[in-house]
Amino acid sequence: MVFGTLKAGWRSFEFAQRIFDTEELKDYEETLTKEKQQNFRSLIVEYASYLAKQVVKEKIDPKDISDEGLLHGLTVYLETIAEKKRKPLGRELLEVVLEEY
Repeated sequence: MVFGTLKAGWRSFEFAQRIFDTEELKDYEETLTKEKQQNFRSLIVEYASYLAKQVVKEKIDPKDISDEGLLHGLTVYLETIAEKKRKPLGRELLEVVLEEY
């Protein structure tokens, strides 16, 4: 159980880093105020954590998830948040991601 939690934590970090490294999201983050940058990063980390738990649970190799797949999953995740929590930053980010993919 502890190993699974550690593994999910590490995967979460890897996924978040891959997302932050995409050029589109770097460009987008630069346009935000400090407060919105914090919200932006929180959303990405929240998604990466969710995805990591699913990957460990389903025993999926993270290398099998392409960057496009990662961003597509982020789009779906943000779409869900935008609908349920009505977070406007989620909608803004969704528009940026959808423009590219």
